[in-house]
Amino acid sequence: MIGRYKEILFGFLLGLAMWIVDAQMRTMMPTTSPERQPTLAEELFTPDGLPLMIRLLYVGFALFVGWLLWRSNKRERAACDLEHKVAIFHERMVNPTTSILDECNMLLRSSVLPDEAMDIVRDIRGHARQIDDFTKELPRYLVIPGRGGDARIGPLRKFFSRAPGLVRVSEYADIALGIVYEGWGDRRRRFDRAHKRVWDYEVRVERERYARVLRAVGQYAGPGGWGEVLEVGCAQGVFTADLAPHCQSLLACDISPLACARAAERCRPYAQARVEQCDVAHGNLPGQFDLVFALDLLEALHGRERVMDVADKLVNAVRPGGLLVFSGSRLPERMRGSWWARSLIEGGDMHLACLLDRAGVRLIHQGLYPEDRREIPGYPHHLIAVIRRISSER
Repeated sequence: MIGRYKEILFGFLLGLAMWIVDAQMRTMMPTTSPERQPTLAEELFTPDGLPLMIRLLYVGFALFVGWLLWRSNKRERAACDLEHKVAIFHERMVNPTTSILDECNMLLRSSVLPDEAMDIVRDIRGHARQIDDFTKELPRYLVIPGRGGDARIGPLRKFFSRAPGLVRVSEYADIALGIVYEGWGDRRRRFDRAHKRVWDYEVRVERERYARVLRAVGQYAGPGGWGEVLEVGCAQGVFTADLAPHCQSLLACDISPLACARAAERCRPYAQARVEQCDVAHGNLPGQFDLVFALDLLEALHGRERVMDVADKLVNAVRPGGLLVFSGSRLPERMRGSWWARSLIEGGDMHLACLLDRAGVRLIHQGLYPEDRREIPGYPHHLIAVIRRISSER
């Protein structure tokens, strides 16, 4: 209930704060009779005359502002409720269908069943694939397109988003909250909560970006096995499962124990892949690898020193001659290149520049998904870059 009417509650608390401030100021004002100087308790609880009318106007105005905010966010609340229900449905459907597909594939590979039973298993696998395709398509239509679309933005947010020189407060708030968590929050719990409620890596736009990344790497890593590979920030293992067949050995790591458990479950069919829990910001990466993947990793880190430190660790984890594969979302154009983005190293452009500023590296491929001048509602443009480690010097 509180979450549903939080804007009105905010207006009430704002009016209450204005009431208290006005009462405190009244007690500090000089009077003609010092013995009649009102106390703070009297001004708070028993005001009369003009002060009472002014404070009631304060509270009324603040409640009106809260009501306007609540009204403007009505559509967004409905969309968020729908997203939450779709996410629950998706999570409940994906795990069983994945298990059915894995078990069917194991039975088909074993060849111990008679032909009639094999045909039944193939039919079951086909139906499971149809269900799996449906669950992957559903968030594309109900989750991703709603983000940033006009259906999700109330009239007040529309006005501010179109006003020249202004950006949405949420874009700054995401960065500000990330900086707060870097200093005082429990980052593992933060990412666990995000994996439970927010992030969905199986929507079509994400899968298409993963395919673009693999194609880009294939141009430079060759058609054979890609040797020893490290993926930092594997999330729930959707990209990891696509990457594993190309690798002789694959180590995937993530800060979130929940994400690691889901990634390990998804990668069970691949004996060469293993998943470990690791916080790259506070620990070291285990050894050196032929390929190191860092997809959407640096944007989860905040603070110049921390980003530079992790960039050093990523470069040092690549063997000389090996490849570092980077992908990250770009900031909105109006925020890109601002003094604070450069100072804090925020956004995909600044992150890539930070990686290329390390010694002994060379950019050999850079792309953009979606392509320039192509927009996908609610989905930011992502940089895709392949960097070669040309020496072991620092």
